[in-house]
Amino acid sequence: MMSLSVCPSGHANESQWRYCIECGVPLDGAGTQDPAGTPSQGAPPPSQLLESSGPVDDTDDHGREYLVALVILLVALAVAGATFAFVLRHHSSALASNGVSTPSSHRAGTTGGTGDPRQAAVAVDRLLVASEGNRSSVQQAVGQIASCADVTGAVHTLQAAAADREQLLTKLGGLDLSALPRSMVDDLTGSWLSSLDSDISYARWGQDENRSGCTAGDYADPNYRAAMSTDNQASASKGAFLALWDPLAQSNGLPQWQSSQI
Repeated sequence: MMSLSVCPSGHANESQWRYCIECGVPLDGAGTQDPAGTPSQGAPPPSQLLESSGPVDDTDDHGREYLVALVILLVALAVAGATFAFVLRHHSSALASNGVSTPSSHRAGTTGGTGDPRQAAVAVDRLLVASEGNRSSVQQAVGQIASCADVTGAVHTLQAAAADREQLLTKLGGLDLSALPRSMVDDLTGSWLSSLDSDISYARWGQDENRSGCTAGDYADPNYRAAMSTDNQASASKGAFLALWDPLAQSNGLPQWQSSQI
């Protein structure tokens, strides 16, 4: 039976050990021989056991750290991509809601549908007929203000013309004109919008003359100048519209128009 040695601290150890396996204290009787007669070196102290085990391999720990870092990076990239896509969609929706067209959604001079071009042209021609009477009444009212003849009546005429112009624009916007060149429709819309601004400015010019005492030929008034500016814009848009309208009207048996008529 193997004998045991007890260290001063009371720890039991095998008799051939030179140091206590628990606390490392030298044991009495260390160095005794084992039953085969071979001198026993005893167990090394715990500090030597730890030293002999060699350095701790932390390769696995580093591998786990790299894996965690890679996962975090991938998640961050995914979140950034999703955020960019959301901002882009939001930004695009914001542009569309404000009437800003993009090259992909609006191409001037192209047909946008499979409707009947003649039917669409006839509908536009009816609005042009209505605008002709509006145009003549505006010209007459402007002449009245310039000559100080019934300025109040002229202001009312211009205000009514502006309301009629708004109705024309509303009707134009409600038509299915997808079979017509988009740029032509845009030019007509732009010309009537500019003419609407002119009607309003001319009416304000007449109100200015009424307040200050009418002066014949008072063309220095700011509202008169504003009306002239938008008149020039309207004329340019009408010219662009008619350049496309006249060939279309001729091919469909519809009347051609002059810029001064619409």
